[in-house]
Amino acid sequence: MNATLGTAGWSRLPHDLLHLVAAKLVRISDYIRFRSVCKSWRSAATPANLRPQPPLLMLPYHPFTHARSFFSLSTGKVHALSLAESYGKIVLNSAHGWSVMLDITTAALCLLNPITGAQIDLPSTADFYRLRAARVSPDLRNYEVTDHKGRRDKLGFNMSFVVYPWEVFLPTNPSSTGNDEGCFVFISILHSRDVIYCTPGDKAWTTLEDVLEARAWSMAHREGRLYVLDGHRNLYMFDMADPSRPPAPLLTVTVPLGLAPLFSLACTTSRELLLVTCNPRDAHGDGPHEDDDGEFFQAFRVDVRGDSPEWSEVESVGERAVFWTERQCWLVDVGDFHGCREGCVYLWGARGGRRGGGRARAGVHRIEAFRRDGGGFEALLQWEGSPSSDAMLPLWVTTNLR
Repeated sequence: MNATLGTAGWSRLPHDLLHLVAAKLVRISDYIRFRSVCKSWRSAATPANLRPQPPLLMLPYHPFTHARSFFSLSTGKVHALSLAESYGKIVLNSAHGWSVMLDITTAALCLLNPITGAQIDLPSTADFYRLRAARVSPDLRNYEVTDHKGRRDKLGFNMSFVVYPWEVFLPTNPSSTGNDEGCFVFISILHSRDVIYCTPGDKAWTTLEDVLEARAWSMAHREGRLYVLDGHRNLYMFDMADPSRPPAPLLTVTVPLGLAPLFSLACTTSRELLLVTCNPRDAHGDGPHEDDDGEFFQAFRVDVRGDSPEWSEVESVGERAVFWTERQCWLVDVGDFHGCREGCVYLWGARGGRRGGGRARAGVHRIEAFRRDGGGFEALLQWEGSPSSDAMLPLWVTTNLR
């Protein structure tokens, strides 16, 4: 073959040959690169031979670039991608291989599959929100905000929760739209007891008024039941069996546990939840001391089969791994994913790594695995860099090729 074969020549390779090459791809990173060559290569790429991929950690990013970097557990490396659809947008949450994207200049929301490029527009947020006196600065570095007294200030993009005080949840899979469960997107707003929701294709958001005592902190879904944990530690159960009808409240109980500052729900079976709590490192980056490691992470099994849920602490999550951020808690079966270790909690070590006596070194970032069985923290990736007020915090993302 001609060594000087250009891009146009590569695009004219026989389709049968491209299919043979694509069939050898087993890693998602190779699959993405193959698809990005040109239209003919993209049409030849099929995900049939890809092995299941563990979650990827999307590293800190600037909203006004196309570049996004992801750390892969299976390769132990950082992979860079160019995602044109993400320019000017931040990720509010990610689940089921889809990301909830917020356009920070227009407040528009959409769902984006970063692997396939598929996008689902959501109804206008003007239904429930009026943009505050804030705008993106001309140099695209921060927000310029004006308070009620006319005073001006600047906020980094990582303070977007001040401009958009929302928590967005995607407990069901957009790729499953059309089945019996359907897909729901939920929003909970600071200082509001309402829950706002829509399904893809809706023209407007629907509001469930005064159904919570405080803003929702975590949501989980399984077999037609939605579970919500709010900031006052109340657990709610909603019936979502019929996607054509509004979620109906079935049960409300107060969690009888002294929870850590961060907590999240995950479903293990149709009638059992796992409640995970976490004591994060403080704002100065101090890690827990060695004798505190056992309290960093706790897990509780919640049996919701009766009218009064039963709670019990568990020493282990079994043959599972937990992927954790402040907005996410995922359980995965380690047997399904190469590179995952059972009983581990995978997290981003915000604000710095530890050294000597649990103290942190400023500007050091770590991706860590934590084992509650005495293994403590293990750094999987570490890099140095000055904290940036315009960089968004990391999130775990999963891959979905539909």
